[in-house]
Amino acid sequence: MFGCGEPESVSHLFLGCDTFSSLWGRVLHWLGISLVLSGDIRHHFTQFTNMADLPSATHSFLKIIWFASVWAIWKERNNRVFQNTVSDSSILA
Repeated sequence: MFGCGEPESVSHLFLGCDTFSSLWGRVLHWLGISLVLSGDIRHHFTQFTNMADLPSATHSFLKIIWFASVWAIWKERNNRVFQNTVSDSSILA
């Protein structure tokens, strides 16, 4: 279990956990995109990185943003679990 009280799974950690899920809304807002993303991690990645209305050249850029977001969540989770520290909570809150 992670600090939110729910059993940890990939989908929960990266998409459903109240502690981290708001990051995706912030990323979409930053990109100026309004979208409801899938709760399945594989579908989430595909949907996020292959948005139909955007040129295909943009898909590589979106992959970088998606992986950077996942990396930020993973690093913060590990800091909280193994170091008992919380980064600037305004980033992920």
